[in-house]
Amino acid sequence: MPYTSRYPALDIPSSNILSYLFPDPPKTSREPLWFDSKDPSKNLSPAQLLNWVRRLGCGLQRLGLNRGDVVMICSPNQIFVPVAYLGIVGAGCVFSGANPAYTEHELVHQITNTTAKVILAHPKMLSLILPAAAKAGVPKERIFQFSEVANPTLEGVLDWRIMAGTERDGNTWTWPELGSDEAKKTIATINYSSGTTGLPKGVCVSHGNLIANNECQRRFNVHIYQGWGMTEVTCGALHVPGGVRDDSGSVGQLDPNCECRLVDDDGNEVKTGSPGEIHIRGPNICLGYWRNEAATKETLDEDGWLKTGDIAICDEKGFFWIELIKVNALQVAPAELEAALLENENVADAAVVGITLNGSEWPRAYVVIQEASQGKVTPSDIQKWLAPRVAKHKQLAGGVVFIDEVPKLASGKIQRKTMREWAKRDAAELEKEAHNAGNARAKL
Repeated sequence: MPYTSRYPALDIPSSNILSYLFPDPPKTSREPLWFDSKDPSKNLSPAQLLNWVRRLGCGLQRLGLNRGDVVMICSPNQIFVPVAYLGIVGAGCVFSGANPAYTEHELVHQITNTTAKVILAHPKMLSLILPAAAKAGVPKERIFQFSEVANPTLEGVLDWRIMAGTERDGNTWTWPELGSDEAKKTIATINYSSGTTGLPKGVCVSHGNLIANNECQRRFNVHIYQGWGMTEVTCGALHVPGGVRDDSGSVGQLDPNCECRLVDDDGNEVKTGSPGEIHIRGPNICLGYWRNEAATKETLDEDGWLKTGDIAICDEKGFFWIELIKVNALQVAPAELEAALLENENVADAAVVGITLNGSEWPRAYVVIQEASQGKVTPSDIQKWLAPRVAKHKQLAGGVVFIDEVPKLASGKIQRKTMREWAKRDAAELEKEAHNAGNARAKL
């Protein structure tokens, strides 16, 4: 049987995200909530934000955008980003944020893949956005500068405030209401998942997903410090309960309305305390991948279970732990070592797994080397580089192997099952080599 949340099920509202956040607009707080950390005099209250949100929604409609049209934003963090998000989504359009660190090639892909109709770009990003938009076929008149201050026209690009409605429009414009089924099926956001295998894929998140993800924290008035999630889960589905002190490394218990199955390599549910791949289901699970039916079918089954690729164990109290390598009774998290390896300038990608040699388990890394570094570094170099950066039991005593590509799911998650198979294969070969070497020495 699947694991279910130990919390009572919540009656989750289902509406336009703006109706959920601002149920009574005239009573919206006028106390500043968003501050520019460098200049606190630049700030926004919820009431000011709502007015700007409505002005942006009005402007997008005047441009002729329809429900379901995509608006992309490319901006560093600043206090008007929530305005863009809520204005786009609340108007019935689809928000897609592009990472300011993207290359022109990556921007072209996202603009083209989303079929973005309008782009809001921070002035600092115009030098990258303009050529990318031109290659993707987005005309300059559909690109607007977007920041916390009004900007003069730059390279023919107007400031977004010129496109937006007036302050009066902001007081009168109304967003489209969404019925219960509409809210669950209407895409609010396309979040692009990372990964080195192929170009990033767009994860479709609905208004209902957003509300479900927020409702747990809002209803129980708790702050989340420790948990597990991924882009496809909107944010999270496992959290250590508020007020609970935990130093065991657990990612917590299931959130309300969520279910989880832990399955083995054959798809069978494992016993409590045994490792298995997390399959999760709930109102916060994404709709699928944007314009990628094959990836959607690979990751989401017909019953709504999301195959995450992460391995976990669950105890009798419903607490989960993500897959760990046990080195002399000490726990090692593969993700921690993978993150450390990615700090090495020669490493493009990495996957870490436990390898069992002579009855003992050790961390082993499968590493993709940057193209410019190929032939210049050795597996031993990577081992030696990592050693002083981690505790002794976390060092790569199981070895380092260079590979062409880390196997990943459509979600971008590492295929842990494949990594375990590689480790078992390599362990057998290494022990065979050791046995043959021992026999050769004996003959001498």
